Amino acid sequence: MFPVLQRAVFEAQMVLLMIAVLCSTYSMVMYLLIKIYAVTALGVYKDVAYRAFTVATGRYRSHAFWALIASIITFLMAFALNLYSKVKGKRGLLLSVFTMVLVYMVLLEGAGVLLSADKHIFGA
Repeated sequence: MFPVLQRAVFEAQMVLLMIAVLCSTYSMVMYLLIKIYAVTALGVYKDVAYRAFTVATGRYRSHAFWALIASIITFLMAFALNLYSKVKGKRGLLLSVFTMVLVYMVLLEGAGVLLSADKHIFGA
């Protein structure tokens, strides 16, 4: 019914999925590398080295965490756009917009949890 919109939605889906895959892969690799070296330090009784490593990798862990959040957001947006591709016409458009609103609500709730953790756990 809307061929130009369908093409734009398809391209947006591909971009969002590419971002989701790259961000989640980055997050997974960083967390695994950090975990391997942290466990190694603890396994050979180098508690001071473990603490130094934890402090030194704080920036990388933060980047990996936000990459994970970005991956979740882009995946959910791609899912919402996919509904428009699967359900044709105005009904699919309405379903996609409704899903985007739900995704937005989920993101607001998640942001509330993150802010609460920042206030009560990391801010204390």
